[in-house]
Amino acid sequence: MLSLVVLCCVPTAFAKNTRFLNFFPLYRNYLIEIRDGPCAAEFALKQAGAEVCRSLFNCMLDNTSEAIKGDMGSGIVALGLTPTILTFLGSGTAETSLLARRRPLLALLIASGSPAVNPLPTFVYPNPIEELKSRDNHLAIMHFSPIQAALVSIVEYILVMAAIANVYTAAFYTGSWTINTISCGDVWYPTFWAVSTLFIHIFGSWCLALRVNTPEKNKAVGTWGGKGVWRWIRYEIMPCITHDKMELIWKPEGYLFIVISWWTSLLTVVHLLWGTIALSSIQFIGYVDSIQIIARFMASAVICRAILMFELAGMRNALTKESTREEYSLVRVAPATLPSNHNV
Repeated sequence: MLSLVVLCCVPTAFAKNTRFLNFFPLYRNYLIEIRDGPCAAEFALKQAGAEVCRSLFNCMLDNTSEAIKGDMGSGIVALGLTPTILTFLGSGTAETSLLARRRPLLALLIASGSPAVNPLPTFVYPNPIEELKSRDNHLAIMHFSPIQAALVSIVEYILVMAAIANVYTAAFYTGSWTINTISCGDVWYPTFWAVSTLFIHIFGSWCLALRVNTPEKNKAVGTWGGKGVWRWIRYEIMPCITHDKMELIWKPEGYLFIVISWWTSLLTVVHLLWGTIALSSIQFIGYVDSIQIIARFMASAVICRAILMFELAGMRNALTKESTREEYSLVRVAPATLPSNHNV
């Protein structure tokens, strides 16, 4: 399903010579007049297949007014700050990994639809048990009938798919309707930044798998036969508030966990740096167009974050019985497996 979304939202135009053919709406007509006027000779060579990207780019810049250059510069600064701003709106890998324990497909789509990851300190991985503890004085999620739960799940999938389409198309046009000042011939920088969040969340799920065990009866993806398939389908199509209790058996840290956790933290920093470079190294986009692109990225991040928080709240409140020290809503820690210095 995710592959189909990518194929639909990221056109095969990456393989074509799309540079200078179109621009963002605010200065589109102005830039096309320059391209087809003072820079017509360079554009004709470019269309004929010659490598004159730099020459055409410099020609268009030389013929652009200083006022418009200033407006474009403001838009580029705003875009360059976008990856950092989005980290405050995005979800952490630990949160997505918890959802993946019950609804792996939804977690995968949420990871794809949010263009930023909340960074973690090196060698620090959040305790998943803390995320699922019952919280006093927090608004409790209502319980749904089967029909209501199915409708809620459908709405969730529609929203997250729309968020994915929104992010990928925004990233694609950000690359193809502008010029990359670092590598004039490349248009894929912003799209790679948007897509690569998925791989960070996959490493985050690996971290959680190295830290906890889930009994077979609790797994969303377990034995693919008989009850295993139906259990996965039931969990995937219904909100977590309707699920059975999930049991997480805490495991002590191992060397592989430390390495993967460190690698995940490093990837979040690299992703942030790449996004800053990709979005601050483009030209020919006005301030208004930049704000619209930023708003689209923020909208997708907020939608995915809201759905994830709704599901995690459902996991916390799915059980009505009283929780004890070792047994929380949806989480039970096997005391024998707890490290001696672990405080529940």
